[in-house]
Amino acid sequence: MPEEDSGKHFRMDDTEPRAMGLPLSWFRTSESIDLRWVRHPYRWVSWRLEVRRRGPYAPRFEDFRRP
Repeated sequence: MPEEDSGKHFRMDDTEPRAMGLPLSWFRTSESIDLRWVRHPYRWVSWRLEVRRRGPYAPRFEDFRRP
């Protein structure tokens, strides 16, 4: 039986479902996926082009307005 540790570590169980040898629980997240860009695909594409052009100086998607 593994010792309980207060630090964060990956849990591995012999009976846990796996994909390509890795436990599926490693890939689950408790955070929801942000899909706001789906509502405005043209704005998202324009924003991505701006990010590509300006790099780290580009505005966040929430603040982006095409001139």
